[in-house]
Amino acid sequence: MKRLEKEVRTSVSLPQEFLEELRSNISIESIIGEYVTLKKQGTGLSGLCPFHSEKTPSFHVSSSKKLYHCFSCGNGGDSITFIIEKEGLTFIEAVKVLADKYGMTLPKLSSNPEQDKKVTLQEKILELNKLSMIHWMSQLEYNEEANTYLIERGITQETIDTFQLGFAENSWNNLRQKITDKNAFTKDEILSSGLFKENEKKTDYYDLFRQRLITPLLDIRGRVIAFGGRAIGKLEPKYLNSPETVLYIKGNHLYGLHQNKDNIRQRGFALLTEGYFDVISLYQHGVTNAIASLGTSFTEGQANTLKRFTDKVVICYDGDSAGIKASERATKMLTKVGFVVKVLILPDKRDPDEYIREFGRDTFEKRRGMAVSWFRFSVDRIMQKYDMRNATEKAKAAEEVLTIISNVSNDVEKREYFDLSMKLLRIDSSLTSSLWKKLGLEKQNIKEQELIISPSIAELKFLDLIVCKEDKRKTFIDILKNSIDLITISSALEVISDSGELDYLALEEKLTDDKDKQLIRKAIIKSDETLDQYGNDIEEELQGCIDALMKLRVENQLEQLNEQIKTATKEVTVENYAKELESLFTEQEILFKQLEVLT
Repeated sequence: MKRLEKEVRTSVSLPQEFLEELRSNISIESIIGEYVTLKKQGTGLSGLCPFHSEKTPSFHVSSSKKLYHCFSCGNGGDSITFIIEKEGLTFIEAVKVLADKYGMTLPKLSSNPEQDKKVTLQEKILELNKLSMIHWMSQLEYNEEANTYLIERGITQETIDTFQLGFAENSWNNLRQKITDKNAFTKDEILSSGLFKENEKKTDYYDLFRQRLITPLLDIRGRVIAFGGRAIGKLEPKYLNSPETVLYIKGNHLYGLHQNKDNIRQRGFALLTEGYFDVISLYQHGVTNAIASLGTSFTEGQANTLKRFTDKVVICYDGDSAGIKASERATKMLTKVGFVVKVLILPDKRDPDEYIREFGRDTFEKRRGMAVSWFRFSVDRIMQKYDMRNATEKAKAAEEVLTIISNVSNDVEKREYFDLSMKLLRIDSSLTSSLWKKLGLEKQNIKEQELIISPSIAELKFLDLIVCKEDKRKTFIDILKNSIDLITISSALEVISDSGELDYLALEEKLTDDKDKQLIRKAIIKSDETLDQYGNDIEEELQGCIDALMKLRVENQLEQLNEQIKTATKEVTVENYAKELESLFTEQEILFKQLEVLT
């Protein structure tokens, strides 16, 4: 789920001087060292990549270049990029995190007084939320009923600490007293937090959460933005959540994402559930890639937030009719924004919390492995609506299925789903052709994939060497371009040709292809090692790369010519047979001589 860096960086306007000062202050090895165990390797540092699973370190950090690069998955950039990718933050959020860490004040991004006022209120609510969470966490150990509830569910202290669970006493003003004792918040700030409720006459206010087990909701930065409360005892409603505030918009956040985002990235998919305790119970039993949609219909905002970490989801809502309907809605939203979706319906109308507590992790994971594709789930749901033994009903089911298929944009998927649906619906093979035509695709129009030509070893070596040869960089690049027609790294060479000392971030702005960015970043990170390896022989090695590429070009031309000779021998007419072959053999002889010189 790597976002284009250029797109991220240009989404805000910060003074270039501030960004340069921030980058100069940052110790990239210290920032990355908080997430990765780094060890000295050559002139840099290496460790296991935090963006994919691996056993042999391929992740490298250059302190002098202030860059990182994974030689396996290709993820790389500077400290800001690392925080964006690792924490799932926007560019401005990542800059703020780093600025705070290094004691720098972020320049004002707005001259709008109303916006400034909103930001100030958000910061105050964050303070209130953090204070409230700490207070409720301290109260939990003293409430026997709440602790009994957690013990019965098998929730350990480690899980309680991970999710920062707390308890709100059965008091109208317990939290209010704690807050007002601080004397740090105005009445407007207190009421805007969503933690309190005014009485009918609006002359006073009281605690919203009372006699409840408290579950804080954290944003992806780990900030407390809202709370959920589960009643302990016979209290209604059973579940009570914070209202929306200037800080918290329900449809943009996912419970458990902050705690589980690294495991979601490592496992490659998220398990989407309905409730807080589904996530907590799954985590307790070792399933640490679950999130919850906060009891709301899954929204596009939540999908976009999740897409920072994965594009694969297994929906595991409650197994009752309401949960199945919610799964249908979530499926439509997730597929709409490009997720690969599977659906798991647990037996006996169970929810994930109940199921894993009764059967354990292994059985749950086996069941999860039986999740069906979103399309199979959708077809099954349609077939359950109709009497498939009745021809009219069956035709209606087929129409609904074809409507779903028609909304699939990829032609290959469309054909796969069509063929599967014909089998599931048991449509006679004599009818499939006419039904396929109803989709407007009388002929399969599957676009051929573009031929992707990877750079040769000689080209990669040339790029590694040329970044180290500032004084003659343009000369050698011109020689290469004039000698060889097709160079797969030509756009990368074009960007660095006229540059002096190579500044990766400046070069990155000029590059449009992610592959070129990876190639140049990799070469720059390796430059110290390349200099140590070749020293004064760099020019000789560069000429060797050019010779090798010229030889490769001639060999390819010779191979193509040999194919032409074979074809000509079979297909040319008697009249021009001799003339055609003579021309081809002459060209072949010229290429042989060129190859002899280059060898």
